Amino acid sequence: MEDANRIKEASNEARIAILELANMISVPMSLNAVVRLNVADAIWQKGSNTPLSASQILERVLPTGSGDAENLQRILRMLTSYGVFSEHFNADGSERKFSLTEVGQTLASHQSRWPLLWGLCPPAPPGCANGGMAAGARGGD
Repeated sequence: MEDANRIKEASNEARIAILELANMISVPMSLNAVVRLNVADAIWQKGSNTPLSASQILERVLPTGSGDAENLQRILRMLTSYGVFSEHFNADGSERKFSLTEVGQTLASHQSRWPLLWGLCPPAPPGCANGGMAAGARGGD
């Protein structure tokens, strides 16, 4: 019985370890995505910080209609758990909206954050549809 408990405990520890490893990469990748998409600027809108749904954010950052609101919402919810966004629900709880926390506001272009984020969001390669900083989209804000 004692051996079975040790095996079960080792198995649980292994599961926890792999989840921790997965989170080590998911947070920087998610931050990279929201920085490249200018999500913070879409929400900030000259200081209003009005909560927006993932589909509303996509309408602002990708006016061509491309993008997947469901995937963006997953990213926003994950970053909410790290204090980057705040999550809001409408009266019947059917729609989630997101605003910036103080931490998230550091990603908005009114902040002088670019020197700190160069390593997080390197310039896009030539010919990339979303030219990012390489196209001067954010430099010197």
